[in-house]
Amino acid sequence: DALVLPIATQFNPQLVIVSAGFDAAAGDKVGNFSLSPEGFAHMSRRLGSLAAGRTVYALEGGYKPAMVAKCVSACVRAHPECIANRGAARRQEAQAMQIVRRRQDHH
Repeated sequence: DALVLPIATQFNPQLVIVSAGFDAAAGDKVGNFSLSPEGFAHMSRRLGSLAAGRTVYALEGGYKPAMVAKCVSACVRAHPECIANRGAARRQEAQAMQIVRRRQDHH
């Protein structure tokens, strides 16, 4: 809030692209931080205040599949205007988990 948002607001972007790595999530041995899904959701809401909410998230990190799914789900739920209903968020969490597992199987 104190550093990034004032600069980004002054820049006045038309689109925000987020490299959404979740390796800072609690329990991820690679990132070795302890950010909660709610913490990621808070950052997502703050970024959503830029560019009239036009924000694109590219999943790029996180090595604990269950936590990645929870973090992705929390970020999606942080933008209720983008969700038709809460059941959709649960389905998205399950889909995110499947995608993460498939990607891990390839590596």
